[in-house]
Amino acid sequence: MDITFDEGVKLTDSVINEKLTGFTNGLQTVTSYLTGSKGKGVRTALLLLSATQKNGLISSKAARAAASIEILHMATLIHDDVIDNAPLRRGVQTVHEKFGTKQAVICGDYLLCMSMNLIFELLEKDENTRYANLLRVLTKAISRICIGEYEQMLQNGNVDIDVTKYLKIIHGKTAALFYAASHFGAVFSDDTNEDIRRVSAFGRYLGVIFQVMDDCKDFMFTEEEALKPVKSDTSSGVITLPLIFAMQKNAELRNLAKQVMLNKFDSLVLAKEVIEIGGVTDAKALALRYKNKAARTIADISNTQKKDALLSVLNDIEI
Repeated sequence: MDITFDEGVKLTDSVINEKLTGFTNGLQTVTSYLTGSKGKGVRTALLLLSATQKNGLISSKAARAAASIEILHMATLIHDDVIDNAPLRRGVQTVHEKFGTKQAVICGDYLLCMSMNLIFELLEKDENTRYANLLRVLTKAISRICIGEYEQMLQNGNVDIDVTKYLKIIHGKTAALFYAASHFGAVFSDDTNEDIRRVSAFGRYLGVIFQVMDDCKDFMFTEEEALKPVKSDTSSGVITLPLIFAMQKNAELRNLAKQVMLNKFDSLVLAKEVIEIGGVTDAKALALRYKNKAARTIADISNTQKKDALLSVLNDIEI
């Protein structure tokens, strides 16, 4: 059945709510809590827009795929918050803070299985060979997310990390899920194989932009604006792009960053230094290059309505 974009968003939310609350076991209390802390649905929008057919409508199957991506995203955030010991997520108490670390880890694993099962159900009910690789794409995305997070952990506290290594990490931990979302959407549309490739690449570039801008916000925003702890990346040993660029311009910042990690130097002062030196400006310039690259990637796709919608998402990102 074909539906509109707005109907697709509603159906995605409905499937997510059903999956998080429509069962009776010990985890229901934890999963139900998540229905009140869902994000902006960026990945849902990306997937559904990527699924737009030439008639302007979207297959209802794409909405179930979007629910799979969003549930997977929830799982990764729960695990991230445990690793970072973060008290807040989008202004709401994190799962591990409210229910405990063990419960959070088990819930994250459960959501991971739920995400894969949603895709399996789609494959089981439809013999379309275009869908055959969806589960492989999803599991590959999960693998890349895990590798990206592990690489970030290995680089924890490394003030000599370079831009190439940073980009490799975020291509895994963030961009892999954006790639999967756009790829899933394109597969459920009437795109050619070449257009599926282009739309999928667009999603990957979009993921890089989102992560770079999120890292910039850690230096620029207040906790009230970000709805989560800020000025905290460096103090927890995570060296992000604005600091990398700033350290390239002023090597003394390496020592200051080390002092922040040891709680011997104010992270607010370091953030101010990074901004004044131009670290955030340089990071935004790199994000802009990816923005231009993303636009070029879909410039020649045959579905002009889809192209315009995706470009609108891209242009809405303030850099």
